[in-house]
Amino acid sequence: MTATLGFLGGCACLSICSALVIASESRQSYRESRIGRAPEPDCLLLQQFILEGYTVVYTVQSTLSNTFPEGPFCITHPNGAKIGAGKYKEGRWEGKITFWHTNGTLSTEQTYHKGVIEGEERCWGESGALLRTTFYVGGDKSGTETYRLKNGNVDKTIEWKLGKPSEITLYTNG
Repeated sequence: MTATLGFLGGCACLSICSALVIASESRQSYRESRIGRAPEPDCLLLQQFILEGYTVVYTVQSTLSNTFPEGPFCITHPNGAKIGAGKYKEGRWEGKITFWHTNGTLSTEQTYHKGVIEGEERCWGESGALLRTTFYVGGDKSGTETYRLKNGNVDKTIEWKLGKPSEITLYTNG
């Protein structure tokens, strides 16, 4: 598994996080690849693994039938900077998930319910300027998605209905 950093619309997209999601969605392979054997029921194990220098730390809950991430997680960059944090509940992201740029400024805030993104997602550039806001309902984009320039002016908006774009407005005076 590899981990890379990419940037879309000014927001850090951390494919390293997909490793956490894959681990939680594929419990059997997760159990074998991360733990080696199923631990005793009703125990918590602190897990840490490193992907291309990125350190991921989280807790594993074991029950009689499943082993899954549970509780807080943290992702650190090879330079030691904290770049991601949030919480697992029953193997899925739950509540506020936050990512930071390697310079320490806020990158992305999202909210999840039972592993599905819900509500407002906000993304900032490394300078701290708000670059994008997007709204989600049941994991689908819904309502107005707004892209901003570094100076704060609106660059474009996209109206979403049922997860599909219905109208795009470009602003020329950005």
